[in-house]
Amino acid sequence: MDCAVMLLFLGCLSAHLTALVLDSNTIRSSTEIEQVPTKQQSRCLADADCGPGRFCLTSHHEQPICSACRKLRRRCQRDEMCCSGSHCLNDVCVRSEGQAAEVPSEATQARKAKGSNRPKKPNGGKVKEMRQKNQKEKLDKAQMSKGLEGETCLRTSDCSPGLCCARYHWSKICRPVLEKGQVCSKRARKEGPQGPEIFQRCNCGPGLACRNQNQGTSKNNRLRVCQPV
Repeated sequence: MDCAVMLLFLGCLSAHLTALVLDSNTIRSSTEIEQVPTKQQSRCLADADCGPGRFCLTSHHEQPICSACRKLRRRCQRDEMCCSGSHCLNDVCVRSEGQAAEVPSEATQARKAKGSNRPKKPNGGKVKEMRQKNQKEKLDKAQMSKGLEGETCLRTSDCSPGLCCARYHWSKICRPVLEKGQVCSKRARKEGPQGPEIFQRCNCGPGLACRNQNQGTSKNNRLRVCQPV
């Protein structure tokens, strides 16, 4: 009788210990497995286990998990860690050759659109054209400021093109340069042979020379006209 009681006691004790062991192992049902956190669902063994735009990130302290690809100028260890259109070079994600430029963000597009509304600065060609225009205007103003025919002057540079500064009585005025066929003989002097001319003429124009009107006909002919050189 005592042996039967002892065996019954040992059987109950063994059943209780077995229940404790099963509870400590926490065997999960299929419903509990479906409720595993997202981080555990993203665990991987290789990059192929992750979807597009993701790679398998390994860590010494945690199990490998799928992570989003890394953009340009981000740290990397292999090409698979970089997003599409880039590769890993010197531990940094850089753009691959032949790939299209990144699509600008909405903020970048807005800044560009705002900048395009501003007045554009003239480029190199327009700057050069403006400089030439300014120089021409300055030249025109300088020419307009020069003396016209009949106006007083001190030197020929004070007169407009096609005029020279010639003596007229006791002053000098701007007079036209002589053309072909016009008389270029010296006029009367104020005081004898050595005195200055009181009605001075301009010289002959370009390509002309002051010569006798009828060369060889009369040695005493003093009439001289502007003739081609």
